[in-house]
Amino acid sequence: MPDPVCPAPGELIETVGAPFGLVGAVVGHLLLGLGLGLTSLFGIVGLAGIIVNGSLVLIDFTNEERRKGKRAQDAIVDAAKGRFRPILLTAVTTFLGIFPLIIERSIQAQFLIPLAVSIGVGVLMGTALLMLLTPALAMAVEDITARWRARNAPSIAPTS
Repeated sequence: MPDPVCPAPGELIETVGAPFGLVGAVVGHLLLGLGLGLTSLFGIVGLAGIIVNGSLVLIDFTNEERRKGKRAQDAIVDAAKGRFRPILLTAVTTFLGIFPLIIERSIQAQFLIPLAVSIGVGVLMGTALLMLLTPALAMAVEDITARWRARNAPSIAPTS
């Protein structure tokens, strides 16, 4: 039975994208002149789930392609191309759904605007970073793994 904590060789871990959303949420608060408060943190927690979901879709597709026998680079490129539209549409529809709350100026909405900014702006920037950096990080992991295996491979000494 495979170890659920340690991925199989050639499989990548899906949670690499969580910090990307945090960057987007902080930038969104800076752009709109809002302070980070408790509701902002609630939004960041929800945002982490959305961004990790996009990362999971991308890396899972990469792992499926690897299981089919594709080389790492081909699998990563195919995953980025094949999952770009679904991941982007999820991010854009999430932003468009929360955007009316971001631009709302009523007294009642002021409490929820930081939460909406965390999710809305964070999902746009986090997805952009996810689609740019996750394939690059996946390829770096593959390179490091290949070098590690080559270094630790048992060498066969010639016999005389």
